[in-house]
Amino acid sequence: PDRGRDHIWHRWFRVFVRFAMAAQMFYYGMAKIIPTQFPPPSLVTLVEPVGNLSLSDLLWTWVGSSTPYQVFTGCAEMTSGILLLFPQTTLLGALIGLADMLQVFVLNMAYDFGLKQISFHYLLMFAFLLAPDARRLANVLVLNRPTTPSPEPDLFATPLANRRAFVAQVIFGIYLIGMFTSVATRSYSGPGGPGEPRSPLYGIWNIEELSVDGE
Repeated sequence: PDRGRDHIWHRWFRVFVRFAMAAQMFYYGMAKIIPTQFPPPSLVTLVEPVGNLSLSDLLWTWVGSSTPYQVFTGCAEMTSGILLLFPQTTLLGALIGLADMLQVFVLNMAYDFGLKQISFHYLLMFAFLLAPDARRLANVLVLNRPTTPSPEPDLFATPLANRRAFVAQVIFGIYLIGMFTSVATRSYSGPGGPGEPRSPLYGIWNIEELSVDGE
């Protein structure tokens, strides 16, 4: 077998997985920093007894009720995505992403939300990114042993080509951040979004008296 060719395909597949996960982290991260994934509870939800809510509705309600917590988790996902853009920081980005996605997977399972399978797939993809450094992580975090730096193989044979590839990855990462920021901003201000203009009468009212045409 041609091991050199196998290594080349592995390098490129690793780049593909890095950017696939970075894109997902940017998508979910911006949807929390600009809180559109978990909007504040609707008026109907606020007047509904808690016992009538399904587990998934209860999850959406308690996360949407705390904007600071939602923004915090979004910042963690954005940090993971930014670190995944660079080969030298992929390990840290994958560790943060794995911890974040593990929480998401547990919430999906515990609150019976419908994204169980895809969140599990994200866990496997982060595990794939971490696999080459598994022994190093075990030495540092578990066995208390010294370890060597992680060699990051180049994509191309010449330094100039590798520099161009690095610049291209950074530019593509900036594009992803800008695109998902735009998507979240439009959702926030669009119809039905949390930032949609509200009527001055918007709210929950107890009607004591109603007058129509003087009656």
